[in-house]
Amino acid sequence: MKNYLKQAAPCDRQALADAAGTSVAYLYLIGGRHRRPSTKLCQKLVAAEVKLSLSELRPDVWGVSETVAA
Repeated sequence: MKNYLKQAAPCDRQALADAAGTSVAYLYLIGGRHRRPSTKLCQKLVAAEVKLSLSELRPDVWGVSETVAA
């Protein structure tokens, strides 16, 4: 998210925020890792912007899980 926000034009940031039902300020909080978006917000963000991924936004939920040897 941080890289996307750096590279995106202000109008693109606003369009993403509008599409996800949030604010640009909240996107910056997510990008700076001050806030973790809900799973529903993650899905809206990824649907609106193909450069974002669920595992990037919430690795604790959609990250690569390690298999435990039995």
